[in-house]
Amino acid sequence: MVDISKIHQKTFCQQQMYIELSHLFQLRRNQLLLQIDLPKLQQQGFPSTYITPLMKLHKQYPKWEFEAFKTGLDWNAAVAAESKVGLNLLSNSKSYDWKSTADGAYNWKTDKFVVFDGSTWVTASVKAVRYYMDPRNFLDERGIFQFESLKYRSDVQTQTGVENVLRNTPMYNTNFTYTNNAGKNVSIKYSKAFMEAAAASKVSPYHLASRVKQEVVISSTMMSSSVSGNVAGYKGIYNFYNIGANSGANAVKNGLKWASTGTDYSRPWNNRYRSIYGGACYIGKQYINVGQNTLYLQKFNVTATKRYDHQYMANIEAPNNEATKTANAYGSDKDNTPIVFSIPVYNNMP
Repeated sequence: MVDISKIHQKTFCQQQMYIELSHLFQLRRNQLLLQIDLPKLQQQGFPSTYITPLMKLHKQYPKWEFEAFKTGLDWNAAVAAESKVGLNLLSNSKSYDWKSTADGAYNWKTDKFVVFDGSTWVTASVKAVRYYMDPRNFLDERGIFQFESLKYRSDVQTQTGVENVLRNTPMYNTNFTYTNNAGKNVSIKYSKAFMEAAAASKVSPYHLASRVKQEVVISSTMMSSSVSGNVAGYKGIYNFYNIGANSGANAVKNGLKWASTGTDYSRPWNNRYRSIYGGACYIGKQYINVGQNTLYLQKFNVTATKRYDHQYMANIEAPNNEATKTANAYGSDKDNTPIVFSIPVYNNMP
């Protein structure tokens, strides 16, 4: 008689051997990938403190590419420049050591932090600036998207991805109507409007949607008065990106004033489409296409042009927040998408 137990034992041993060989093959493959990645990252100019997390990311996402943006700046000097009072803001609800007590940022007589925008935005401390400026704090599969190149790529950026960004906002899967230049009423989805604006401006539609979400979305059912079209003195004017909305109590009106004047960037923005489209062209011309082509560089302008100035947003946490939205927009597609990340490197980093 055939001993069934011996057959089962033989089959089990063969399965174990297959599993072990597969494991060894995968281990060797990963070792070879790391051997290839290491010199490439070193040649790029990445310090050793960058290389380990980048190698880990590349192992998980082999189609991703990492480029070192060599600022040529001393780390401590850059942090000091970005710690200027009123330049980088965060909510007054943050912990005490993340808020600046420098002259002009804190009133010792009233024991209150000085507000620079709205009713709650105060100056970030040197500790907070140092944390958010250090790229090494964000070299993971979510945070790294603040270093993604924000150029338009029709081969990987889709309307579905834009809808992912707009999820849990009033713009998600929603149409709006506007009157075009020919006087015809047109109904269009917000996601489609962002795609058309991206193609014209050469800016990532994910970035455009994320920026609008950051600027004007209050909740899943409400957006700020910047896009209501009902602000007194600016009826029928929209500013989805809050361009020109300088810090202060009248920030919204400042932005709407800018949106209602001038003739460039499709102004006046007297309908939602013109604001989304024209604002994208502004961002492309003023930032993305002149070197500030990552979320990080729009917050911390360490490029050679208008250095430490010409910074799009005051909120020091904005690049990190928008990185989350961009990562979610890609969803599982990021596993097989070739994405380029430009990551700043400073001199004399600790």
